[in-house]
Amino acid sequence: MLTLVLALACNAETGFSSTNDDPVAPVGDAAALISPGELAFIDAQTGVLYAQEVSITSTGSDDLIIYTAQIVDDTTASFEIANGAGQEAVTVEPGDSTSFLVHLILSEPVSAYASLALQTNDAELLTARIPLSASPAPPDTGMAGDTGDTGL
Repeated sequence: MLTLVLALACNAETGFSSTNDDPVAPVGDAAALISPGELAFIDAQTGVLYAQEVSITSTGSDDLIIYTAQIVDDTTASFEIANGAGQEAVTVEPGDSTSFLVHLILSEPVSAYASLALQTNDAELLTARIPLSASPAPPDTGMAGDTGDTGL
């Protein structure tokens, strides 16, 4: 299981983005630490369940509130948050962490893209979007073990 945590100080190279134009108001000195900035499922097999964990740590002096966590812009409806998590607000006390388990199941061997969107009370991270991607495993050519070397 891979842990995903996004750093507040992420730059454009990470793919992580946040906006402050959402109707959620910051409360006190709440702060979140989330890293790395994206979640990639590589060589995913069709019909197989994959899971990776997103971890969020409260680093401010006040409670961090994660109002919602949801999968958005899912190009193939392949991603979901396990057990319906993220539908209700979660409060994380300073120094504590919480996590969300992101599932992937490809229904066909095509690349998939989405974002995990988090709404929080962190003034610098009201809405965070963590890019999610999946690339299918290469097709089986039936030539397992053949390296192409003729032995000459």
